[in-house]
Amino acid sequence: NIDSASFTDIHNYAKSQAKNPEDEAEVMEEIKKLNLHPGLAMSESSGDRVQMAVPDFVIDTDAEGNVNMTLNGGDVPSLHVSQEYLSMLDIMKKDGVRLSKHDKERMAYYQQKVDAARMYIEAILQRQRTLTTTMRAIIDLQHKFFLTQNEEDMRKLILEDVAKRASLDVSTVSRVCNSKYALVDGVLYPLS
Repeated sequence: NIDSASFTDIHNYAKSQAKNPEDEAEVMEEIKKLNLHPGLAMSESSGDRVQMAVPDFVIDTDAEGNVNMTLNGGDVPSLHVSQEYLSMLDIMKKDGVRLSKHDKERMAYYQQKVDAARMYIEAILQRQRTLTTTMRAIIDLQHKFFLTQNEEDMRKLILEDVAKRASLDVSTVSRVCNSKYALVDGVLYPLS
C-alpha cells in the first residue's frame, strides 16, 4: 500500500524519468512491480528465513600465481588465561606450607579452572590448525581453479585425497568440509 504522499513522490519521479506521456505510464508500471519492502525477506517475522553463509576462509590470488588463505576469525577475540588468576595461583603456591585447609581448597579450585581454560584454548587452536591444514590441502589440489576461478578447472575431489594430502583422517576432513564456505576473490563457494 502506498500512501498518497508517497504516491505523489513516485508519480513525480515517473514524470521526471519519462521523455513523453507514454513513457510516464511505462515507468509507473515498472515502479508498481517493485517490492516496496525488500527487507522483509530478511525479517525474522518472515515465514521463510533467509540463511546467510559466512565464509570460514578468505582466499585471495595474486598476479604471480600465489594463492593466499586466511581463516575468517570473525569477531572471535584472542583467548588467554586471566593474569589475575595466574598471579593468585603463584602466590598461593609460594605460601603452600602455610596455607589453611580452606586456602588449599581454593588453590586447587583455581588450578582446576586455569587448567580447564588452557585446555579450551588449546582445543580452539587445534581446530584452527585442522581447518587451515585441510584448506591448504584443498588449495594444493585445486590450485589451477583458485587461480583461474573457471569452474571447468575445478577437479572433483575425493575426501580420501584431501585427507591424504593434509595427513588427517577422512572423518576429520569430512567434518571440516561440512557446512563450510570459502570466499575466493569475492565469490562464495561451499567446500563440500
